[in-house]
Amino acid sequence: MPRFKLMTAAASEPVTTAEAKAQAAVFHSADDAAIAQFVKAARECLEGETSRQYVTATWEQYFDYFPDVIEITKLPVATIASVKYVDTAGTTQTLTVTTDYQVDYASPNRPCRIMPAYGQVWPATREQPNAVTVNFTCGYGTGDSVPAAAKQAILMLAAHWYEHREPVADKAQYVVPLSLQYLVNNQDWGQYG
Repeated sequence: MPRFKLMTAAASEPVTTAEAKAQAAVFHSADDAAIAQFVKAARECLEGETSRQYVTATWEQYFDYFPDVIEITKLPVATIASVKYVDTAGTTQTLTVTTDYQVDYASPNRPCRIMPAYGQVWPATREQPNAVTVNFTCGYGTGDSVPAAAKQAILMLAAHWYEHREPVADKAQYVVPLSLQYLVNNQDWGQYG
């Protein structure tokens, strides 16, 4: 399982509290804080489910050693800021793009790939946890750039939680999760802008 650490959080949510209130047909401001929390929780759940970052943020992904091809599995990757490793002497080194490694950003719907530059091999690392660190920026940009299917899924889930604040077994409660699964699993969210 990939190991990630959020370095710089997104500046905003992909949907506003006003949009969530409209989805839930709420016409007062008494529950704005709760609705904002439902939006945040829905976004976190859906980003985790889809391995995506909706609004741009900076992350690090860790590896115990250099695999043949490094795959950054949080999507969509915008830029690789750095590839660092702990050498066999215990010193942290930074590799240079184009000289030491190359990056394949070709498909925003597939993991970004990092490989040694032509004629190069990965350097030896110290045998320790998290010996290799890749710092990267990912996301679609601002909330306006987030795919409509992702935004709709967040709105639906936040509205569902607003309406049903406790776990329930009513048959009708299963309609929203099935719709969410469709949005999450069956959308080609297009090219990263």
